[in-house]
Amino acid sequence: MACNAFWISVFLVIGCGGGGDDKGGEAAADRQPGPHSNEEGKVTFWKVLGVLEEFDWVTTEVEFSNCTDQNQEDVADGPEFSDSSYLMYSVEPGGDTATGQSCEALDSSTCTDSEIQWDIDGHVLTHLPELEPNETSEDCQILMHPVWTFIDEGETGLLVMEFSFEYDGDPESCEALEVIKIEESTNGYGFADCLITMTTQMEFALLD
Repeated sequence: MACNAFWISVFLVIGCGGGGDDKGGEAAADRQPGPHSNEEGKVTFWKVLGVLEEFDWVTTEVEFSNCTDQNQEDVADGPEFSDSSYLMYSVEPGGDTATGQSCEALDSSTCTDSEIQWDIDGHVLTHLPELEPNETSEDCQILMHPVWTFIDEGETGLLVMEFSFEYDGDPESCEALEVIKIEESTNGYGFADCLITMTTQMEFALLD
């Protein structure tokens, strides 16, 4: 069963597929934390266990630290995970990087390279997207720093998505904008020290 891809705002592709399309690749079988050398050049599929629909998290943990409590749904544009979503990538030769994949099914022949590039350090894959303007005024803008970290634990994995924020522009204008954000909130916070963390459990599904 082919299906549509879900896009996080920074182009991290989460695809989906059904068991009927599994053509018989390598499953978990007591897999140790990777990535492994035998996975280079193949597509690794991780099943997303967290479900996130319209900012309604079921098993995805979300934490707001020192953040305004106004319009939180608009601040972090999270992915719409379903119960058939997958994270997919292909480890490049040498094992230092991986390229994200967009797939139509649990079958590497249906996959194409995405714009996501992962750096690999041991069992940790990291992707640093470009800065995203979150809000702008005449002389100042709020930039969002997204950082994606995937921890390969063997048969399970952990996807951590972090958002921090930075004011960029005229110092006085930026200070005034932060004051406005604090005054708009009911908890006394703006964006200057805000950190949003989304954590989602993954399960190794297939190596193909």
